[in-house]
Amino acid sequence: MPDGTSFEAVVTLPNGDKITATVDDQGHFTMPVDGIKEGDELTVEVIAHNGDNEKASDPIIVTVDKAAVTNPIEDYDVATPTLNPAKAGETAVSGTAELGDFPEGTTFMAEMSLPNDETRMLRLNSSNAAADGTFTKESATAEMTVAAANPTNPLENYNVAEPVVDPVKEGDKQVTGSVTLTQPVPDGTSFEVVVTLPNGDKITATVDDQGHFTIPVDGIKEGDELTVEVIVHNGDNEKASDPIIVTVDKAAVTNPIEDYDVATPTLNPEKAGETAVSGTVELGDFPEGTTFEAIMVMPNGRTRIVRLDSSNAAADGTFIIQTDALTAGQVVQVKIIATNGTFTKESATAEMTVAAANPTNPLENYNVAEPVVDPVKAGDKAVRGSVTFTKPIPEGTNFTAVVTLPNGIQVRVPVDENGQFAARVDGLKAGDRIIVQILAENDGYQKASVPVDILVSASDLGNPGGNGNNNGNGTGNNGNGTGDGTGTGNNGSGLGNGQGGSSNGQLGSHGPGTLKPLSISSKALNQANNRQSTNGQHLPQTGEKSTSVWSWLGMLVLTAALFIKRLVPIKRDK
Repeated sequence: MPDGTSFEAVVTLPNGDKITATVDDQGHFTMPVDGIKEGDELTVEVIAHNGDNEKASDPIIVTVDKAAVTNPIEDYDVATPTLNPAKAGETAVSGTAELGDFPEGTTFMAEMSLPNDETRMLRLNSSNAAADGTFTKESATAEMTVAAANPTNPLENYNVAEPVVDPVKEGDKQVTGSVTLTQPVPDGTSFEVVVTLPNGDKITATVDDQGHFTIPVDGIKEGDELTVEVIVHNGDNEKASDPIIVTVDKAAVTNPIEDYDVATPTLNPEKAGETAVSGTVELGDFPEGTTFEAIMVMPNGRTRIVRLDSSNAAADGTFIIQTDALTAGQVVQVKIIATNGTFTKESATAEMTVAAANPTNPLENYNVAEPVVDPVKAGDKAVRGSVTFTKPIPEGTNFTAVVTLPNGIQVRVPVDENGQFAARVDGLKAGDRIIVQILAENDGYQKASVPVDILVSASDLGNPGGNGNNNGNGTGNNGNGTGDGTGTGNNGSGLGNGQGGSSNGQLGSHGPGTLKPLSISSKALNQANNRQSTNGQHLPQTGEKSTSVWSWLGMLVLTAALFIKRLVPIKRDK
């Protein structure tokens, strides 16, 4: 729509007069008119204005209809009727309706709908009927539920059930029982129970809303017959059940252990392989003549019974029950049964789960993997590495990385769950040798991995140099020995190996190179592993528990090995 545009509606009346009105922003308009008659034609168009410009819509012709008929009861409230109660058997429904001031010519109908969808209608004021009744209006609907007709006797068709009486014994002080209350119970009905004694006396008691009753009695003897019936009362009406005859039994035998609490036994822990289950029970002060048995139920359902007053039980209630060899995870149940005459009474059941036998050594057959150690350089502050754990790991096993320094001191650090470790060190120099092992520990048992021998390299290596030709010609009792040497870093050295003789190996050039690790025999490594010191501790072999350690032994073996190597002459290539 162009900016600044406004709209107005124009109605042209039959006499040519024009009436205008503004069209709102929703497109609606309202124009006042007067004197229009049925059949008049009105012309309606919309004019759009913008500045000095305007534009009209196509006109439409509207023909005036005849005048609307007024509903005389549109604003009249039709009151909701009030119904009088009705009962079964009655043949009419009555009620009232407040009609109030109603428009002249209005008539009223009462319309009744029955449950079978039948409709009954009644004109309330036929004399006021109008000739033209085109308008109708309804009130709200009133409802009335037909009540049951009051019988002459509300108990006439009511069934009073017979009572059920609990057994009665000589000496009892009360008679108990119950009755099923037939439903529906007529309103206003109450129940009582009547016991007729052998001498004709009657004793009554109220029946509760659940149908239970208790009647006090006294002096009844074995063989007496009691008549019991239920009486129903409603107003002046009453109705009785069929009576039942109860014969009094002989006096009950007293249970001497009725109030005696049989204690739950306490079971001792047992392990797999054992052939007995033991425990104790606090018998306390028990009635004279009472005997006790301990009954053990095995997982397969078999039972073992031990009399607690036999040779298998002590006076303090300790008992032992022999059984087949127990297995780990078995659940053993034991209860105590007290017996006195014909009466028995059980304790609660005690349970014990058989534990696994203690292994001799959980690490006995476990392989402790050797560690992989990152290269170590002079001046490093930590020795780092990792180990791949052999699976499965015995439950409760912990791992420690043990780093033995050149001076024999050992540094121990835990290995994390990913097999990583880092041991803090200080003062390492090029040429130092350190030994790294993994130590597994479980329940006091320890087992060490194969040791890894690490040679500390120079901290700043130059460009690689060429290998020297360090062939030493050693002679000895065993013939000529040959030596191989390679150039090393700034402090290069040549290493020569000969058998049984001597050789003059010579240092290679001082150009940077790769250090050849010193090899130590597995025997020497095992000896070093057997006794490495850490404040009086050593790394144990399989099955060995932690003991005092000879701190000097590992250092002695390592020093001897290095000393022997240095005795072998090294020849420099010419």
